[in-house]
Amino acid sequence: ILIIQKGNINPLIILLSIVGLICIGVGLFPSFTLTTQIRSDGIYLRFFPMQLSFTKYLWEDVEEVYVKKYDTIGEYGFGIKSGPFGTGYLFGGNTGLQLIFKNGTRLIVTTRKPVELEKILGTLR
Repeated sequence: ILIIQKGNINPLIILLSIVGLICIGVGLFPSFTLTTQIRSDGIYLRFFPMQLSFTKYLWEDVEEVYVKKYDTIGEYGFGIKSGPFGTGYLFGGNTGLQLIFKNGTRLIVTTRKPVELEKILGTLR
């Protein structure tokens, strides 16, 4: 058991704690995956390991869906974001699958395969 008294914090313990947290983060980073599945009943998203199961967005709730180029810094940023432009799952690149729902909310999901995504959406229309 470590007992720290006020004003008596060992700098080595702080350094080891920071290094440990960085190692854990770097070790987990490769396991983070964003999976987007387009199915006949809707779009399914999972950001593993943060989400163990898929989140389902049904086609019946979607007003519009299209591939969009977006301004990474100006519109959303990086990571899972929610703001004035809607919610975004943004992990690299500047192209995403844009969903506009019938209730007015928006969702954009990064894609590294915009051409394939356009083809799939074309077959669904």
